[in-house]
Amino acid sequence: MHTAQQDTIDLATSANLVNDSEVSRPQSYKRERRDEFAILFGGLAWEHERLIECVLPIADACSTRSLGNALESHAISFDGTSLWDFRLSLFARGELSQDSSEGDGLGINMPLSLGIIWGILCADVLVDLEHMTRPYEVNPGQTDRVLNDCVEYLHEVFRNRPHRGMNLGTLAWHVSSNYFTRALREVRRKWDAIEVDRLRVKARVNITGEHSLQPTEAEGNCNIKRWLEQEGGELVSTPAAVWLQHLLHSRIRRIESGTAVSNHARLEELALRAADRIHRGTYASFRHALGDLPNELPDYEDLRNLAAPFDYFRSGGGEGHMRIGMALHAFHHKEAHMTCELSSDSRAPKTTSACSMAGVLEKYPDLLYAPIQVKGGSEAQSFSPCHMVLTEAKKRANAEFEASMKKTGLTVESIREFEERHPELQRATYKVPRRGCAGEAANYVLHLAFDRGLADGPSPIVRRPNLVRAAADGILCTPTGATRFRRKLSRLEGMPGPTCPQSGGTTQLATHSWHSQPK
Repeated sequence: MHTAQQDTIDLATSANLVNDSEVSRPQSYKRERRDEFAILFGGLAWEHERLIECVLPIADACSTRSLGNALESHAISFDGTSLWDFRLSLFARGELSQDSSEGDGLGINMPLSLGIIWGILCADVLVDLEHMTRPYEVNPGQTDRVLNDCVEYLHEVFRNRPHRGMNLGTLAWHVSSNYFTRALREVRRKWDAIEVDRLRVKARVNITGEHSLQPTEAEGNCNIKRWLEQEGGELVSTPAAVWLQHLLHSRIRRIESGTAVSNHARLEELALRAADRIHRGTYASFRHALGDLPNELPDYEDLRNLAAPFDYFRSGGGEGHMRIGMALHAFHHKEAHMTCELSSDSRAPKTTSACSMAGVLEKYPDLLYAPIQVKGGSEAQSFSPCHMVLTEAKKRANAEFEASMKKTGLTVESIREFEERHPELQRATYKVPRRGCAGEAANYVLHLAFDRGLADGPSPIVRRPNLVRAAADGILCTPTGATRFRRKLSRLEGMPGPTCPQSGGTTQLATHSWHSQPK
């Protein structure tokens, strides 16, 4: 199952095949005939599809990675192969409960729609955990084993969720209940058993592209995600929640511009903005349940503003500006060393974004960008341009790591000894804060040096007499942008008490150019 360019979600339902001469149109899909039908859906990662499977109102539901985003192509394929009993059911954007003129077998109602959306959000944070853990696992295959266990556990959680009515009751329960956050805290407990080695230098690769290729992990995109990990990369995938945001905001923009047909435009806009806040709040609560380990959900307005000078957000269904926005967001926030964009053919959005990316690369020549046109049966041709850019990204990751080691004066041996005394550092659930580097290994070294006090040599306070004098008075001030941070120090020796306003770690006076001010 996936989001289509026409802002719809498609499901293909099939019954027993019939002879060409016996049918002129698909049979109606009635509730009482559910046992005769099967539901096929695809286009997302297997974690998404497993959780969606348990909320569908039919016993025989399975996922397939072959469903793309061209609805017309599916219809033509079904008709050309005499599969007239295949049907395409569309989820209209903004309508969580819908009536079907062709029968009520699927039952697109509030519980089904919310179950699918909540399943997508839960799977998004789980996929993030998978990608940030597997490249560093000490025991090969342990991440996949724990992941399978967690997905099956969440599958039962979704299957056994309580029934709270068909409309507002179930909406209020999904928004206010901690049912799913409790389940994700259990997932975090399971994930805590994975042992990792964060000193492995990996190039972080931001994956963008068509929403029929970017989320999935199968032959549809030549298994490029597994290939990138095998070649020394760490994946940073665009969550499906970003595309759900796009559906909401594209409708809001049409209402604001007056191009949308609506009898109650103002009320609809308020409802969509409320849905966006619920969407972002739910994703944030799921992240918090996992210890804030998964990546934050990018702000849609930030993505649109980043892409605005290069691509108009209303052109090509919005795919072009979303790709550019995600690439620039990862570049400016140092979330990845390179961006890999997946596309299937020369569709208009892809062509538009490729032309716009030429302007982006001219303005930001340091941005590593690898456009890949995925073609069936030609993996070598698809991977070749990415391999060259990935080589440069790995060089940058190694240089970044060496610079952090030189800056801190640490050695691999000293870090290993420190890890032996603090085994929690090797748990997959230990959060390493971002300290201005894209790579996990470089951030880890800086974190141990400045947040955990592992840096060699005298304290920065000794080299700054004015800071010592101000600290002795019990007051230390630092300008951070337009604001000023002031806090009484708990004690002078070691300076572990106050929290740094930029990094969130324990205080190190020289880390962010702190300045003293007399009391």
